[in-house]
Amino acid sequence: TSLQRRNVPMLYNSSTLRVMGIRLEASSSGPDFDDEGVPELLANREHTIRLFGDNFTPNMTISFTTDSGSYNDHCDMIAVRGFHIEKDTYLSTTVVVKIRLPPLVAGQNAFYLCVKEHNASLLYIHQGSESWLQIKTYEKPVPVWAAICIIFICLSFSALFSGLNLGLMSMGKTDLKILCNTGTARERRYAQAIQPVRATGNYLLCSILLGNVFVNSIFTILLDDLTSGLIAVIFSTIAIVMFGEITPQAVCSRHGLAVGANTIWITKFVMVLTFPLSYPIAKFLDCILGEEIGNVYTRERLKELVKKKCTGMNVYPAHTFLNGLNGLKRDVKRPKMIRAPDDPQRQNLTDIERIGKLIREDRRLSIRGLAEITVIDKECVRQILHESFNMVPKLLTLEQKESRMNICADIQNNIDTDPGLLDTVTLKRTRFESVEAVKAKATEGLNQLTEADFQHCFQQSKSRMERCRGEYIEGEKVATIIGNE
Repeated sequence: TSLQRRNVPMLYNSSTLRVMGIRLEASSSGPDFDDEGVPELLANREHTIRLFGDNFTPNMTISFTTDSGSYNDHCDMIAVRGFHIEKDTYLSTTVVVKIRLPPLVAGQNAFYLCVKEHNASLLYIHQGSESWLQIKTYEKPVPVWAAICIIFICLSFSALFSGLNLGLMSMGKTDLKILCNTGTARERRYAQAIQPVRATGNYLLCSILLGNVFVNSIFTILLDDLTSGLIAVIFSTIAIVMFGEITPQAVCSRHGLAVGANTIWITKFVMVLTFPLSYPIAKFLDCILGEEIGNVYTRERLKELVKKKCTGMNVYPAHTFLNGLNGLKRDVKRPKMIRAPDDPQRQNLTDIERIGKLIREDRRLSIRGLAEITVIDKECVRQILHESFNMVPKLLTLEQKESRMNICADIQNNIDTDPGLLDTVTLKRTRFESVEAVKAKATEGLNQLTEADFQHCFQQSKSRMERCRGEYIEGEKVATIIGNE
């Protein structure tokens, strides 16, 4: 200290040049200040300061020392090389200087300002130890290489959480149960691994979202420390959107089951880690929103779903299932099951081929008879006849129904007045071995009728045909045959 305070005119300039204050003009990172107002700057980064004082010269140079002292002492231990002032900002009372300071080591409190003129033989003059003439530095707690590694890890977890949010939450509890019972061996294994976690519902959702926000925040903070604010905002936005949202969601929308099952332990760890915050939020959502409701299909939606899924099937065409759905009533709790016949040879034929073969063998088979033989729902049979064979049993109009009721009433009155009338009528389902047998039976019946009965039946049949012609016959082919006959 005696050497510091000794007056050596040959070694330094004893002019009245003096710095009275320091102001931070610009910094590569946000500056901090301690309790005494001393600026704390990031070490090894460029910062711009402005000096205020008296008798500044255009060629003056400044430096810093870690040893405290009084004004006009010379600086023995210079911590950094000298910094020249920005000459375009020079005034006799203020100048601007760009500095870059190293980090403080243990036992060092601050950097103190030292100044000298342009003469290289002169020593730096200490400007004092007042707090407004001090600068402190600090280092980042995380090294650059470690920050880069953490950034990539955070981006990877951001992608994982974003994909799991779509992949896991899009699969309902019912879907997983169906996969556990009917899926392939791999799908069953994946579904069984995911099912316990997916059953938690809102707890899983809150854990994934909290984890995603957490890693995205760390990613942005570390990136801001490595770059400037604008670059950090632009790069973090592009990285999170492209690699943290779009790409993982596109993958998990197709392979969400496999990704969720293979990362299930990460998901469980995140759920445990975020438990203090995510679990209360999940319980609150359960109380407000109630129990989670899976996919609900109305009859129309279910028909459309079956139609899309069954398009292109060979064994059971789509209309086979759709017409079964058309026959469902809203109060039916147990749907009808469509099962294949027990005959192994007929199992190789489609429903259309089987029904077509039966119709060619016996055209008098009714829809009910076809349904009983093929073990197919009546509505399915009706739809096959309509779409494949143009045989559509059309519904009767109100006028036709009323006419039929009148005809039935007349027949009932005739039976009441003539009890032997039924003996003279040929049953509808009587089978004949040949055409001659039909003619013989028809002749016998006609011979038994009286002239009055014949005239009455003829008038009734004529009236009925005039009302109902073309309205209820099952197909164009059948109508053509009747017309030809």
